[in-house]
Amino acid sequence: MRIGISTASGPPSDVMTWSGTPAHLLRHLRARGTDVIEIHPKRRTGYFVANNLSNLTARFNLKVNWEVERKYVANLTRTAVASAKSANCDVLVAMGWIPYCRLKEELPVLYWGDATIGQRLDKAPHWSNLSRRTRDRAESFERQAFGRLDAVVMASHWAVVDVQERYGISPEKVKRIPFGANITDPGLSSRRWNGATLRILTVGVKWHRKGIDTAVLAVDALKRSGLDVRLDVVGVRPPDSTWERPYVRYWGFLSKEDEDDAAVLSNLYATRDIFLLPTRNDPFCLVVAEAAAFGMPVISTDTGGVPERIDRGGILVPVESPPSVFAEAIRKVVTDEVEYERFSLGAVQDFHDRTSWPTSSEQLLELCRSMVDFSRGVNGDSMEGA
Repeated sequence: MRIGISTASGPPSDVMTWSGTPAHLLRHLRARGTDVIEIHPKRRTGYFVANNLSNLTARFNLKVNWEVERKYVANLTRTAVASAKSANCDVLVAMGWIPYCRLKEELPVLYWGDATIGQRLDKAPHWSNLSRRTRDRAESFERQAFGRLDAVVMASHWAVVDVQERYGISPEKVKRIPFGANITDPGLSSRRWNGATLRILTVGVKWHRKGIDTAVLAVDALKRSGLDVRLDVVGVRPPDSTWERPYVRYWGFLSKEDEDDAAVLSNLYATRDIFLLPTRNDPFCLVVAEAAAFGMPVISTDTGGVPERIDRGGILVPVESPPSVFAEAIRKVVTDEVEYERFSLGAVQDFHDRTSWPTSSEQLLELCRSMVDFSRGVNGDSMEGA
């Protein structure tokens, strides 16, 4: 079986494409000997125009998103399917964009995502400040697109339920396969906290959406209680000087593609004690899984797909909880060395059980095999009856 992996914004193997998720999938599929072909169907001129139109209109708070323009996406889909067929692929997997298929394609086509557009409207930055055109088309496009696909795969039960309830898609067509963590497994079992300075890490590129403001205020509360605490913030810098603290360090954006930045980020994961992310909206938080891989107990919020990342290795609190609630959750984790090590061990177990690329890639392979077998069976029956 040969699988085509299709992306729209960049090559699937590029770690900058869709947060590196397709690249990590490719790596793990190929490591297990799977025949995988990269399908990058964007037409340079067409995609350049469509993407720049979205960017330009976003500046005026009237964003036109090409992802829900049927004619454009249908053309992109035909190009992707033709490329997959010419490469003798048996199945096509789209990541980062939703194909708009004809009623019947020449090979099975599935989409693998982390949330519906309906769940993202007015919440995710990419789906905010939309034009009336995009807003009016978004959910009707997604309903029709999902209905035409051979399978809709979501990374969380939260998103699977939304596909079924919002759009009435048959449960037999909707599958749940979590994304793995986009990080090399450091091979840890658990870690200990020495009870001295508490070092907290938070990672997020959106100040408000990721709750970085709440993280800083939670550390303020811990500091006032007499705890010796430090906070490292990766991904974003404060909006103004009022957020500067002698015990808070802002690293800005660290790119995994840059060798030096990647080393700094890896060291922060390896040497900090607690991962804190008071996120206000997150379909399937990758950084939570990255922290868990390093045995960091995680304090985050009960939103979107985040609860499906965290079980034994952390504490979830309600969205928009005050900083004091996050501070109290942190205190619970660091009550003593035994309690901390229990959470650390749980984090590593969560990483392997809930966010493992080897497990997720095997689940995808099983789904693709069943789709290909079904497609061949149907086509075979049709030919026999001709």
